[in-house]
Amino acid sequence: MSRSREFIIGIVILLVACLAAFGPALGGRFVYDDNRQIVRNRLIQDPTLYSKALTSDVWAFKADGTIAASNYWRPSFTGLSIINYRLFGLDPAGWHWANLMLHWLVAAAVLLLLLTWGVGRIAAWMVAAAFAVHPVHVESVAWISGSPDLLFSLFIVIAILAVERYRTNGTKWLAAAVVAYCLALGAKEAAVLCFPIFAVQIARPDGNAFWQWRRSMYALVFGAAAAAYVLLRRVVIGAWLLPVEEPVGAASAALSIPSAAVFYIRQLIFPYTLAVDHPLRAISTSASGAEIVVGVALPLAICVAVAAGIVSVARRDRLAAIGALLLVLPLVPALWVANFNTDQIVHDRYLYLSVFGAVLLVYRAYVLYVPRIARLSTVSAGAGIILVMTAWSFGYSKVWRTDLALWEHTVGVAPNSATAWGNYGAELTAAERLPQALEAFERASAISDVPVHRLGRARVLIRLGRPADAISALRSVVDTPNAEINVYTLYQAYESLALAFQATGELAKAETVLAESLRRLPIYSAALTEKLAIILYVQGRKDEALRSLESQREAARTQMLAESARVFLRLAMLYSEMGRYGDANAAAEEFLRRADTANGSATADEIALARRMATVR
Repeated sequence: MSRSREFIIGIVILLVACLAAFGPALGGRFVYDDNRQIVRNRLIQDPTLYSKALTSDVWAFKADGTIAASNYWRPSFTGLSIINYRLFGLDPAGWHWANLMLHWLVAAAVLLLLLTWGVGRIAAWMVAAAFAVHPVHVESVAWISGSPDLLFSLFIVIAILAVERYRTNGTKWLAAAVVAYCLALGAKEAAVLCFPIFAVQIARPDGNAFWQWRRSMYALVFGAAAAAYVLLRRVVIGAWLLPVEEPVGAASAALSIPSAAVFYIRQLIFPYTLAVDHPLRAISTSASGAEIVVGVALPLAICVAVAAGIVSVARRDRLAAIGALLLVLPLVPALWVANFNTDQIVHDRYLYLSVFGAVLLVYRAYVLYVPRIARLSTVSAGAGIILVMTAWSFGYSKVWRTDLALWEHTVGVAPNSATAWGNYGAELTAAERLPQALEAFERASAISDVPVHRLGRARVLIRLGRPADAISALRSVVDTPNAEINVYTLYQAYESLALAFQATGELAKAETVLAESLRRLPIYSAALTEKLAIILYVQGRKDEALRSLESQREAARTQMLAESARVFLRLAMLYSEMGRYGDANAAAEEFLRRADTANGSATADEIALARRMATVR
């Protein structure tokens, strides 16, 4: 059978395997961060903002697009999001198919690489299939915002393929490898640490030490690309590293490295728990002696034993050495848990590329240590393991179809996660299961009494008709210093506090709250002014409401919050009431150009009202 025929048959097998493992996710909705990074992200939706999108961090839309809101500058991911939005709009089915096809392309690239290395077709198919259906991939494939792992891995594997061509076909392939590596850097920061893979790959094991050293020097171009990305990222983010909310301390993070590493080893071998959050927590510096033994010494011993096994295999075989690097290097940033908040120190998705490294390493150990006569009997066992992993992935993929199912599953796996309980409370609120939502937010606050959980509880109380009970909690949120609270959480707290005062009939206090919010949060001036205009209108101060709205026209066009567009709807309503029908038409038309029921900038009723305003004469 020709090599091209082997590859075609292999990629068809992989496509079937991917559909079998992750098919349930194709009918899912936007979940978790998708609702913000896609649905409410003007930067990827407005063509006039594409350049800003590509030169900002991926969460810049949470503010006004001019300041970094996260540590993640990922232009490759942002570019993919722009393409997907142009193709699919806000139809989640298209985005889910794109993610699945991207994962299939990674698996196909893995298969092609294995065949390029001379791995036999049956072995190559099985190794690629084991990678393709591994259960830890569900988070990256079923969650659209998990695509950075897919992109990063695809471009790393393509770069490795190009380097293989460079070793036999000339320097043009080295240039292609560097381009692919740059795209990997633009997809995920972990690519910065992956350039040693290419040094190992480029060196020829021909016994000539000088030649090996000289050829390995070409790998420095990958190191230079990584350094350039780090410097560009520093310019975009404005800092080497922004602080995260509720971070793990450095000393605690150092103690936690062994337990985090053992978690990832376990997930590679037997991922019996799969969830957005896991119950593992950082080891406290005040831990008892017994806790240090169980949480540090024992995991450290396991890590040393596993590392010794990896080194013994990697030293004997070039492909095993590449597999070891693919396993370890992408995981290194994830092991320093000080980069994360206390609830989320480990994630399944960080293993995406490492799964390929692990499977490749196991395969090479099998070839090196298992006698040839015993190998045929293991093929059926390998196929059985692949089928079990496929079924495992299929079951977990169902969890990712809706936010409510996702967080209900997560609080079951990690009942000590305040983040999980907070997100579960938000979804219960959306489902109008308000008593259960209130209980979920109280569970979250009991674990970690941070502003976002107090905000969630207060918003439920308002929905339950208890605004007076919500006011004190909201006051505690807005009194939080700026350095200790997310700006969007602060915006939501001011909005909710004004709503609570409005519900209790205290309109003057609602007005004072919104005036204070405008001074403190100028990046959200359009959306806040729209709310203030309503309070002014209810008090009969229509001229003031009109002037305040007119002052925010330009801000409503440029600020990132989707609800900023409502400024134009309120203007259209006021103009129409004053008999200024031409102005009302123009404002309503601008609202309709900017509003979308899918992204939260308008309801269906508001769209219908704006259409009437656009035709009134």
